[in-house]
Amino acid sequence: MSAPIDISLGEVFASLVLVAIAMAASRWRSAGLEEDIAVAVVRSFVQLTAIGFVINVIFEQAAHCSCARTRRAGAWRHHWRQQRTTATSALC
Repeated sequence: MSAPIDISLGEVFASLVLVAIAMAASRWRSAGLEEDIAVAVVRSFVQLTAIGFVINVIFEQAAHCSCARTRRAGAWRHHWRQQRTTATSALC
């Protein structure tokens, strides 16, 4: 399993600076998108945080169940190899 991706506060701050630049550009050009941008930032933060927790629960649950599945899958592969080897030997 791969290691989790750690995001520092500096990286979060840098992304929020880019959002602030977009909001400033919207205000400068009188586009009126500042509120929409702010809502989108909050909504995306909540959604990504929630899906991160859901994925974490799924992978933790899968980690607990994978040992039994791996043993069964390993036994099936061993049986399949034996059958294939026996069939190949009978043809020769």
